[in-house]
Amino acid sequence: MSRTGLPIKSQKKWYRLPYYPAQISFRNDDQIFHCKSVRKNNNAQIAFRGTLRHSQEVIFANTGTLDHWLTERYCLYSTDSNGTIYCGEIHHGPWPLQKVDIDIEVNTLFSPFNIDLSNKEPISHFSKGVDSLIWNIKKLH
Repeated sequence: MSRTGLPIKSQKKWYRLPYYPAQISFRNDDQIFHCKSVRKNNNAQIAFRGTLRHSQEVIFANTGTLDHWLTERYCLYSTDSNGTIYCGEIHHGPWPLQKVDIDIEVNTLFSPFNIDLSNKEPISHFSKGVDSLIWNIKKLH
């Protein structure tokens, strides 16, 4: 079950989200979080492994900043196998963000798209989350 109360399979089908089975581990070791995710995609392994430590200071992204653009999303978009676009509206308060020091050991999440991020400085945030309202998804004309 997810935080919406719907099983992940139901959300995937209803909202047409690209969820895939993966082996995921996440553990907290004295404020250091260890993250690992591995999934199979057409016999290729897609993986992420890293550690992070978040600051204690909570900030809210200012309008017009990259942090605001990355975190303040109020619509969910998806497509079906025919390329039809769908949209679902989302309402939530501002995300309480905390800056993160992150050490990424493995990141092949974007390899299916031929995107290499190995030489890019990551942009990372941590949040304890916000409550959200998500409306039914609708087909866009």
